[in-house]
Amino acid sequence: MTLKKIAARYWQSDYAFVLPFAVYFIFLHYGGRALIGLAVPGGYYLEFVDKYLDFLSGLRNFYLHALTTILNGIGMKSYIFSHSVKVINGTSLRLEYCCLGVGVINFWLAIVFAYPQKMSLKFKYFFLATFGFVFLNLLRFIVLAIVYSKTMGTPYRHIDYHFIFNCLVYFVQFIFLYKWLQHPVLKSDGSMA
Repeated sequence: MTLKKIAARYWQSDYAFVLPFAVYFIFLHYGGRALIGLAVPGGYYLEFVDKYLDFLSGLRNFYLHALTTILNGIGMKSYIFSHSVKVINGTSLRLEYCCLGVGVINFWLAIVFAYPQKMSLKFKYFFLATFGFVFLNLLRFIVLAIVYSKTMGTPYRHIDYHFIFNCLVYFVQFIFLYKWLQHPVLKSDGSMA
């Protein structure tokens, strides 16, 4: 069997989206890391990237402001300093890039780009899942702020909340993926399978 026939058979199989998924994910993952590196002063800093392409700072600012607003709304006086939210007479939560859930969103975005579907379904599932992941992440920050600010939170500080949250989010992501894969596939000729 020739390489051309093997390639043709692969692209006609049900698993043809795996290679584009890997390419998209690698591009999004390392592209995001490159943007972080180029947006932070020092090293290979580019002012244009920092000014116009630094979406991660915007996402972090959204979390910081939303978290502060919600905590103040439930009676836990808090304020933002640097990349953290400080609860008065309580804890502080520092939101690093690894806390923003960008890896989960990149994984989902790569699946949406790679899987052959109608564009309307791609937009629907991408936005629905992304808002769902952002909501779950914000909920995690609220719970951590409340638990850590109470005396009952002290014995639970050794628990790896990142790992627990990631398990929960990937479980939710696989539910979305299951629903996504239930839709008919868009063939290369534009018809649905």
